[in-house]
Amino acid sequence: MTRKKKKDEGGSSGIILLLLIFVFSPGMLVMSLIKVAFNLTLDGGQMWTFAVIISILLFGTLCGIFKDMAKAAVYYFSTSGIIVVVFLLCHFGLKLTFPVNFLDNFF
Repeated sequence: MTRKKKKDEGGSSGIILLLLIFVFSPGMLVMSLIKVAFNLTLDGGQMWTFAVIISILLFGTLCGIFKDMAKAAVYYFSTSGIIVVVFLLCHFGLKLTFPVNFLDNFF
């Protein structure tokens, strides 16, 4: 028996992955910097777990600072967008290798 491949198979999981990278990019950046600074040996699952925790703590901190979840969300997602845009520009525009090395920590 052969399995028929769905037309959009893999497409939805790619979109979910991109969404996760966008949402948790501040925590991912902090975890990558911590891993390099302290020469830690963490696997992908540990990196994702700590990145999510750091992202939630960062969002909670912003909520505490601004006392308004909507304003904190704007700042958080603006920061996420800036991180993603800078990394995309560095990778595709400037052909630098650190964005790929950054993502290799998580996959």
